[in-house]
Amino acid sequence: MLVFFFGKAILMCTHDIFRAKDIANRIGIMKEGRLVLERTREEFEQENLEKIYLNYMQEAVAP
Repeated sequence: MLVFFFGKAILMCTHDIFRAKDIANRIGIMKEGRLVLERTREEFEQENLEKIYLNYMQEAVAP
C-alpha cells in the first residue's frame, strides 16, 4: 500500500510464510540465490503458499 500512497516500497526478507502472507501484497520465493516464484496477493490468496514453498525447496536447482 505504501507504493500507492507515497511511491515507496518496503522489501521484507523472512522465512515466516504466515507473516509474509498477512503483510505483503507481493511475495517472491528464492532458492539458492535465485527467484523461483513471484505471486501477487490475489494469486497467493487462491493458492496454498506453504505447499508451493515446500515443493520448491524439495526440488533440485538446475546449474
